[in-house]
Parts: sequence; C-alpha cells; structure tokens
Amino acid sequence: MLGDAGKDASRGGRPRTPRRFHSAVGAVKGLLRRRLAVWFIALFGALLVSPSLSSGLQTEDFGHSLLAQSSPWYANIFGGAEAAVGDAGPSSPEDLLKQRRREIYAAKDAGATPWITSPDWRVAFWRPLASWTHHFDYTVLSEHPWVMHAHSVAWYFVLLLVVGFLFRRTTSSLVVASVAALLYAIDESHGFAVGWLANRNALMATVFGVSALLVHDMWRGRMATIETGAAPPPRRWRWALPWISALLLYCALASGEFGVGAFAYILAHALTLDRARWRTRIVALVPAVAAGLVWAIPYRLAGYGAHGSGLYVDPIGHPGAFAHELLSRFPTVVSASLSGLPPELFSYVKASDPWFVVLEVGIVVLAALVLAPLLRDARIRFWAAGLLLSALPICTAAPGGRTLFFTTLGAFALLAELVGALARTPRAVFARRVWRVPAVVVAVLALVPNALFAVGLQPMTSLAFQGTQDSSLMASDDLFEAPAGPTEHLLIVNAPAYYWVNVLLGVRRSQGKTVPDHVRVLHAGFDSITVSRPTAATLSVHAPGGFVSTPVDEVYRARHVRFNEGELLPLSGVLIRVDSVDDEGMATKVTFRFGRTLTDDRYRFVSWTGTRFRPFTLPAVGERLAVPGVGDDQRAATGDEQAAPE
Repeated sequence: MLGDAGKDASRGGRPRTPRRFHSAVGAVKGLLRRRLAVWFIALFGALLVSPSLSSGLQTEDFGHSLLAQSSPWYANIFGGAEAAVGDAGPSSPEDLLKQRRREIYAAKDAGATPWITSPDWRVAFWRPLASWTHHFDYTVLSEHPWVMHAHSVAWYFVLLLVVGFLFRRTTSSLVVASVAALLYAIDESHGFAVGWLANRNALMATVFGVSALLVHDMWRGRMATIETGAAPPPRRWRWALPWISALLLYCALASGEFGVGAFAYILAHALTLDRARWRTRIVALVPAVAAGLVWAIPYRLAGYGAHGSGLYVDPIGHPGAFAHELLSRFPTVVSASLSGLPPELFSYVKASDPWFVVLEVGIVVLAALVLAPLLRDARIRFWAAGLLLSALPICTAAPGGRTLFFTTLGAFALLAELVGALARTPRAVFARRVWRVPAVVVAVLALVPNALFAVGLQPMTSLAFQGTQDSSLMASDDLFEAPAGPTEHLLIVNAPAYYWVNVLLGVRRSQGKTVPDHVRVLHAGFDSITVSRPTAATLSVHAPGGFVSTPVDEVYRARHVRFNEGELLPLSGVLIRVDSVDDEGMATKVTFRFGRTLTDDRYRFVSWTGTRFRPFTLPAVGERLAVPGVGDDQRAATGDEQAAPE
C-alpha cells in the first residue's frame, strides 16, 4: 500500500483527498450554475423563516388589526394623518400647523400619545399597498394568523426570486450570482422582518423596488454576459420597459418609504453600468424621477411624514437634524451591512462608548481597501455605489436589521464577487501578498456571520416576537381590568416604555373591551425614580435619568426638542408642570396637579414591578417614596444580582 502511494506520488499523481475535494467543489459549482438554482435558493430561504407561521399577532399588529379593518388604504399605529386625505384640508401652512397641534393635544388628553410628546409631533406614513394587504388579512383571515404569516413568507419567497434574477444579470458569473443570492436568502436580519406582520411593508417595498431595478437593467443594461444568460429583451416591447420600471418603482414607494432605496440603485446604475453619454443617462432617469414625484408630492401635501420625533427624521423638512443623525447612523448602517453584525449592537455599544464609531469607520475603510483592486469592474462599482446611496434614506430612521434589505443587496454582491475573485484568480487580481492576505482574512471574517451563523439564527429571528402575544394579553388585563369596575383615569406611575403602553391600548381595543377615558403614564424608563406628594391632590416625580430615557420612546420626542423650566401642559383633570431640566433640556422633575384628591374613586394608580402591573400605594401627604427601576425589580424577582448589566 505504501509502495503504491509512493508510486502515485512519484508519478506526480494527486492524493485521493484533494481529488475528492476538487470533485465536490466542482459538483457544487455545477449546481450553482443551474438556472433552477435561483428557485431552490428562494425555497430554502422561505423554509428558514417558516417557523414564523406560529408567531401569532405581536405588538403593533393588534392596533393594525383595528385600523386595517376600518380603512383598506391606511394602517398606521400612530394615526392622525388619514383625516387630511381626501378632504379640502387646511387653507394655509399656519392652519395645518394649528390643526396638527390640536390633534396632538387631543391624543395626549386621551392617552393615545404620552404627555412628553413634542407639541408639533407628527409620525404618519402612507403605505396604501401594504395597508391593503393588512386589510385583506384582518377581514378575511382574522381567525387564522398563521395564514397571515404565510402571506408574508410568500412575499419573502418572491423577493428572493427577483433578487436571484437580478444577481444573475449584474454579477460576473452564475456561481457568484448564486452565492450572493444564498447569502441574501439566509441573512438573519431578514427573519425579524418576515416574522413581524407589521413590517410587511419593507418586504413589499423591496420586492417592487428590486423588480423596478431588474426591468431598468433590462432596458439600459450593457453588462449582460453569455455565462449569466442575461439576454437583451425583444426590440418590439423594449419601449415599454422604462414605464414598467417606473410603475414598479411607484408600487415600491406606495408600499413603504423604504422603496426610495430602489431609486438609489437606479441612480448607481446610471453612474456605473450605463455606457451611454451622460446626457442620455440623465434622460434615462426621467421615468424613475417622475414616479418618485407622483408619489412624493401628494404624500407631502397630505401631511404625511415625520416631525418632532427622534426615531424618524425628515431630511427635507429638517435637513440640519438629518445631517446630525447621518453622521452617527451612516457608519452604523454600512458597517452592519458589510460585517453581518446587527446594527442594534453597534447603536447600543456606541451609546455608551462614542469611540466605537472608530470601529465602524474601520470596517468600512478595510472593506474599501480590500475591494479597491476589483473596482476596475463596473459591476463592482455599481454594487458599491448602490450600497452607499441606499444607506442614505435608511438613516432617516433608527438603524435596525429589518431596514437593511437594500443595503445588504449590495453588500452580499460585493462579498460574493470578492470570494469569486479569490477562488478564480487570486494572484491576478491581488498581485501582491499585501493585498491578497487581507482579502482572504476579510472574506473569511465576513462569511462566518453571514453564512455559518445566519443559517441557525434566521429561524430564531423569525420567532423573535413569539410569546409576546400571551405576555401582551396578560399585561393588558393587569393594566385595564380594575377590581372595582371601570375607572375614568388610569394613572401609570412607572412603565418600561410609553410606546409599550400604546401597544397595550391597541391590544385592549382589538379585543373589543373598554379602556379608561384618560390614560396617563407619569414616567417611563428603566431607571429608579422618587415620587413625593406635596398636597393631597399633587404628585411630584423626580427622574434623574429623565422622562425620555429609552431609545424607543424617542419616537415621541427628539432630543433637540427641549423642555422649558416652568412649562405647563393642562390636560383633562390634571395640570402638568416641568419643574427642572438637565443641561440637554430634558425634564428631570415634573409635578402632576390633579383636580381631585388622589384617593378619589375616579383614579386608579398602578406601577410596573418588573414582571406585571400592580396597584401603586400612594405616599402620605408630605412624604416621598423611592420606586425601584425596572432592572432592579427584575434582579430582585430572580434573586440574581448579576442578571442585568451594570
């Protein structure tokens, strides 16, 4: 045996293991080159998120179930703007502003929005196509939530198909296209969006947006190769392609503002792949620009968009605030898309350590250096430009994995092209070892989270909300089921988040049950507070960490919207006064003066104890009471002082 092996070696024969390895690699490449590979990859991706079928309704879904049934074209948990659609509307911007302030005051008075909400606050999105699908779900399929989730999984399957077809037209080989499509299909950040019914707008916007880009490339593309099989369309209907692309782009925008990312890639296409003269390239953008204007002008005139919110920023109405957020959010979005790490992780760490932005920028710079030798190829420049341009509209909202559908499109195409170049001709592309070694290291580090970990994580992220339905129903019953019958004023001394109470209101109303006339959340957050009672009808709350202390609650008030010392807010049955603010203008001490003594039967006080809402025992007049933070109570309940981070 050893002699035979020696003979094989002496004759220059290869050992059996490498031969088998190369045979296996060849077989895999053969499978990836097949035209059916796109369909198999899409089916595999849909199967990975299929556990979400058992998720049921979660958080905003309860509120959407009511809104979608009443209006087939409008489903928005924050509400408000739908009244302006189809009406004559205010006659001037000043009247519009007054109307908005009246709406916000009425929402505060009823408890639909918290008292900390910005006076000029506005978060209203017009997504008629996505809203119509919710209307269909909640009117036809209301008894079968798993079918609603199957509806979202079907959209994801279609998304993976059009993404696969796009990659086959705009990458260097069929193998590279299939690798990019597979990375996109198993991306763990997509699982969360598929598993949350309220996030279907992102799926639909991406489906229509990628389809618009695909048709645009069929019209203007010059990069089709024999290997990818991307043949030009027949001349007899080529004239219709720009208008089909424009219609699909409009459908993307009508599904969600997220569809602006498709225009970013169409612009990148004109800058990199289109070989015509610049004047012709600009003219070729006219259908896409027209589709954007047909969507944007009515959108703005009807009053949709965001104002006064810290979670959403309007780049047109508030360019300064957007530029400020862009400096922080852009590196997070791009580095998360390239690295495969959750953007929420970047945002969380950066909040406590601003120097973490250096790591974000380092990831982007390292990727740019490694990809530099490949930039001779126009396709690489297209995907790089598309990634960067599509990151800009994403920065109008707080970075999250569910918003990365368009940026990961470019990121995975670049990663697949890098792997393909290293597998085919590494010495030709990366002539020097100083380029080749970092390229291999970057490819391996990027593939680990994007391929190995993602396959196991995506089914889990599609179930991220599983169990919240039962907990939301229990918390809703705790909060609204009064032992002595209905109450006029429900007063929540401390809650984890204002937003969560808003969700619980949606849960309650979706059950057809009554809610108090007025719901007041005095303070929300995880920090400890001190509650004192200066008079029989007054409560004073001291919150050193502020009254807007959780990121999710910044949806109601941006950090740059300052409180003023002595500021008053009169609501039904209570006068709210801001007694002190910190250096950033955030309220730290607030007094609530009620119209009756606090022991009146019309009032019911509760507080979150870390696991449930419980009745709150008021301090005696002239005394104060320390209310532990939510994290403190959770550690005490579990008996583990190390359960929460410091």
